[in-house]
Amino acid sequence: MGDLVLEILTQLRLIPELKFVTIWNNQFDYIEDGKTYSFPFPCAFVELVTNDFGQLGNRYQGVDVELKIHLGQEFYNGTNMDENLTIYSLRDKIVQNLSLYKASKTGPFTKINEQQDYDHNNVYHYQLTYLAHWIDDAATITTPSITGTTWTPIITGTT
Repeated sequence: MGDLVLEILTQLRLIPELKFVTIWNNQFDYIEDGKTYSFPFPCAFVELVTNDFGQLGNRYQGVDVELKIHLGQEFYNGTNMDENLTIYSLRDKIVQNLSLYKASKTGPFTKINEQQDYDHNNVYHYQLTYLAHWIDDAATITTPSITGTTWTPIITGTT
């Protein structure tokens, strides 16, 4: 799954307006309590959720994976503190970037939900959720190649 996360992070880092992109670890809750490192805004964090893996055969498994993007922006001194519309411009950049995005082992990502988290001071936390089918090949067996090896049979008896 690490390769999938890395592909998504790389895709989001193509958006120049985002100053920081990494894996979600509940940073917005921890930043208010002073329990996490500081990071630049606007930022995006990636969270993946999987449920109900299905066996496809030959140790491959398939699953619908939810990709949740946690978009964050600080906003202190606008002309109208209660109407920060910049978060929606950032949302639009992410939607454009991920529209029909397909990682190497997924189908296209489709947006299925959006919501805002209102429980933070001076930080806008907007969430976009996408869905795609992912093929997990981590359990497949790699067979070493024996090309170029000469095999000499040993005959141990006669009949």
